[in-house]
Amino acid sequence: MSELRPSRILLIDDGADAEALPGLLQLLEVAPTLALSREEALIKIGQLSFAAILLTPGMAAAHGLELGRRIRAHPESQWTPLIFFTSSAFAFDSEQAWSLEAVDVIDLPAPKAALQSKLRFLSELFRRRQTPAADPASSADAEDERLRAQQESEQQLRTYETILSNTPDLAYVFDLNYRFTYANKVLLQMWGRSWEDAIGKNCLELGYEPWHAEMHGREIDQVRATGKPIRGEVPFNGEFGRRIYDYIFVPVFGPDGEVEAVAGTTRDVTERKEAEESLRLSDRRKDEFLAMLAHELRNPLAPISTAAHLLKVQAGDNLRIRHVSDIISRQVKHMTVLVDDLLDVSRVTRGLVDLEQDDLDLKLVAANATEQARPLFETRKHVLHMRMDAGVMQVRGDRTRLIQVIVNLLNNAAKYTPPGGEIGLDLSTAGDVVSISVTDNGIGMDAELLPHVFELFTQAERTPDRSQGGLGIGLALVRSIVALHGGEAQAYSEGPGRGSRFSFTLPRLEQKAEAPDAREFPAMEAAADPVQPLRIMIVDDNLDAAQTLASLLETQGHRVHVAANGADALNDAAKRMPQVFILDIGLPDMDGYELSRRLRLRPEIAHAIYIALTGYGQTHDRLLSKVAGFHHHFVKPMDMQQLQSILAKLG
Repeated sequence: MSELRPSRILLIDDGADAEALPGLLQLLEVAPTLALSREEALIKIGQLSFAAILLTPGMAAAHGLELGRRIRAHPESQWTPLIFFTSSAFAFDSEQAWSLEAVDVIDLPAPKAALQSKLRFLSELFRRRQTPAADPASSADAEDERLRAQQESEQQLRTYETILSNTPDLAYVFDLNYRFTYANKVLLQMWGRSWEDAIGKNCLELGYEPWHAEMHGREIDQVRATGKPIRGEVPFNGEFGRRIYDYIFVPVFGPDGEVEAVAGTTRDVTERKEAEESLRLSDRRKDEFLAMLAHELRNPLAPISTAAHLLKVQAGDNLRIRHVSDIISRQVKHMTVLVDDLLDVSRVTRGLVDLEQDDLDLKLVAANATEQARPLFETRKHVLHMRMDAGVMQVRGDRTRLIQVIVNLLNNAAKYTPPGGEIGLDLSTAGDVVSISVTDNGIGMDAELLPHVFELFTQAERTPDRSQGGLGIGLALVRSIVALHGGEAQAYSEGPGRGSRFSFTLPRLEQKAEAPDAREFPAMEAAADPVQPLRIMIVDDNLDAAQTLASLLETQGHRVHVAANGADALNDAAKRMPQVFILDIGLPDMDGYELSRRLRLRPEIAHAIYIALTGYGQTHDRLLSKVAGFHHHFVKPMDMQQLQSILAKLG
């Protein structure tokens, strides 16, 4: 058996993996020629011819594909066999390696005997190409050489067959007529067939479903036409049951450079797919839990909020009662914001929201946002400076969500800025983007926090006067909503005590000549008193919530009747002839959707106004109430200002 010369195997290593080079040298029979950089490798390729070129895992992952292309472009190495070594420590694109006509991609640690056999075979081929034709007189030596080469080839075949027969993956070869010319042991077991019964047959003859056989036929044709690998995933019912398989087909090139066969390997990924599905199911259950939690939290908030309004209405000049009522209202509003954020963080961060797509003037959006943030600014005695470039700043997006982004940034600045501090809101344009930034002279941030500030549940250190700092999800919502609009959010601070700046950019639309829609401005004034009293029926199994809401509406002159379930509402409706129904959705005997449909079947109350009141406020919940015939959808706790506005229009 011929011995490898040290100079006929080139091993390229850049030192990225300290353990790879010693390990490979132990696997080889002789010391190879070493190149410790791409440049050194190309120089040596220009000086010498090699039987094979090997790349260590670190080199293969970092520069291997680029170097492989340069090796193929070099006239001295365009046909030199390439072998890429890989390991789990380095990401590697094996498909691109095959496109460079690599002879193998080997995961380390590799079987020593198989590797040595392969390199001996490649070295022997190299030696034969380099050795002049033998003299006819030395026919005996030529015959000995032929027998030796045949023995080495047979040994190589035995080695590869041993490896392929003991791998858990399926390995196989197709001819260009879609027939199997090779199948390893595990594939024969999956088919439940012997070698004699399987080899020479196509997929359809081996029991594959017609669509499956046709798909693999098209893929074989594609590999043959393009000379490039193709990858896929498919279910299959075999002797192992219904399993999910990930496969790759690669071209086998003949001496003329044409594809002469298609080889493939297939891996069972059933357990991995089941684990992924389990994670998706767990994630969905988490979302359902959060929705239910929000609903349950909103239920007790509703009577508290209504009771606070009732106290304020009935307090008259009693300053203490009005003060307590204001405290309750503020705390309920704060808890409502936390509940809404809890739902948003699950849906928005995963992109599970449907954005409204309207042309918006960002200046008007910012004006809305500052109005919403104003109470916190006034409480903490902050000074807000607004600076805006001239002209209309038009963007395309969801008005409500963009207001939420700016409000979150303003509230974040207020929470982390001591009382009496200064906060700036700046809007500017540059080219095809609009930039919005919120700056403060507050507590600032450590450099270590900056890269993580937009991640979930990340907060700066709490201070004693910041007891209502939220859940640490507001900035995560900012980044996600901005990303859904095609923009980018950033944070900057010079360090603790030196303030912060949060900014984001959005794609800018060309300015339109039309005047901005007046509906962009928020309605800040309270609704007027109703013109005349209305007959109202409230249906809610939470009697505390129903009674407090009824009491509040009665103080405004309305005649209100309360029912605890759908059956009582149906019985009482004909007697009381309500003009307005406020229906809870989660009733014990029938849901509010069904009750609404039954009430509207009665001609005498079919034209009443139906208002849904529920703890569920997601998009599909509002759609369900609209389909059921509701005119308005309120999320608990009831927005009394909006309800008064609706009732005033009816009166």
